[in-house]
Amino acid sequence: MSTHTPKASGKPRAKPPAVPRQPPEDHGPILELIARIVPNHEVWLRTPNRDLAGNAPEELVGGPHESLVRGMVLAYKYGTFT
Repeated sequence: MSTHTPKASGKPRAKPPAVPRQPPEDHGPILELIARIVPNHEVWLRTPNRDLAGNAPEELVGGPHESLVRGMVLAYKYGTFT
């Protein structure tokens, strides 16, 4: 078994790609975020959603799974939903 470690090439390591930061308005109160982004948000909040295990988004707001709703809204905003 060899304990030899390869020599560094002498080149500086490349920086990892920067992770884009969300604008501050994406971190505000969830209901304000939804009102700004989701068309007809009052109805959307009350409608059961299969991506939320059949729960309506309003059932998850304020609870431990609120981040799922925020993620869904931001995916819609940035066009990254599937």
